[in-house]
Amino acid sequence: AIHTRRGMARDAYAKGCGTRTMFSSDFLREVQDVQAKPGDFAAVSKLSGTDLLLPLSEMAATPVELSTLYNIGNEPTPEDLVNFAQFLQRELAIRIAQRAVELARLPFGLSEKSTIRDTCGWYAEAASLLVHADTPNTVEKEKDFTKLLQSMLRDHTSVVRNLALGCMEVKRDVGPEEWSRIHPEIDRVLTGFYTSRIGLRFLMEQHITARDRLTGFSGIIQKMCKPDEVAHNAATDATNLCFRYTGTAPPIKVVCKTNKTTITYVSSHIHYMLTELLKNSLRAVVDAHGADCEALPPVTVVIVRGEEDITIRVSDEGGGIPRSQLSNMFSFLHSTAA
Repeated sequence: AIHTRRGMARDAYAKGCGTRTMFSSDFLREVQDVQAKPGDFAAVSKLSGTDLLLPLSEMAATPVELSTLYNIGNEPTPEDLVNFAQFLQRELAIRIAQRAVELARLPFGLSEKSTIRDTCGWYAEAASLLVHADTPNTVEKEKDFTKLLQSMLRDHTSVVRNLALGCMEVKRDVGPEEWSRIHPEIDRVLTGFYTSRIGLRFLMEQHITARDRLTGFSGIIQKMCKPDEVAHNAATDATNLCFRYTGTAPPIKVVCKTNKTTITYVSSHIHYMLTELLKNSLRAVVDAHGADCEALPPVTVVIVRGEEDITIRVSDEGGGIPRSQLSNMFSFLHSTAA
């Protein structure tokens, strides 16, 4: 059963999700087995437990374009924030409920693993909390709603780790041969889940950050994002990490082939992706040439603007990827690290 009273749900989030869940094992099994019919949001919001989560998850999410989010977050008025908060209350509840049901129905016994069951419970609780929260139809209630979103972002930071632990447990249970057979399907399911999770967090962060009215930004979207500047910042972060773990680091050269290259984009996303790529490149170079090498070959980042897009290429002299491993490069839990 689920507690639907606003105060109790709010207290649960104030304490942090941790590993506790207000959803029982029977509830999660019921989610796995029951098929729901879509309903009206206003009617569904009066329900609780499985009666709430299943029909909520069957509702269609609303596609939102980047340009729309940019316009919403570009110097918003208090009324704009209130309107967007009301949209998000419904939209996020639907999307989060979909993720909860998706986790409860993961294949190959994944949904039975404790870390994934905990994560499923977090999402189910969050969906219920959003549905039963006060409608943010005033400036003060919008502020409370924003605090709720902030708490959700904080509480769900261990989702990726928990799913990885669940996958590792299944991998150990089934053995190498069976894992090689089932991991493509697991990759497909997890790719869809993580893609949806990025969209969820994007909507939350856009609303939260839009209140700050940062110069040059609409929420988390930067109007004149300069990829070369982002690359330099990512290079600094990756270099510091490499020094921390290996005691050395190759130089990183950033080459921008087009002057004044700018795009309207989420600079933090570019920074994250580049940092991850550069970490891999730096480690590969150190491993290939040795930490005691006096002149490690540089890692090069090339940025080129085309007629319709911008391409960023990272190249290194770390020895490359064995051809036998190419099919696994985008598989979860696979790593070329020793």
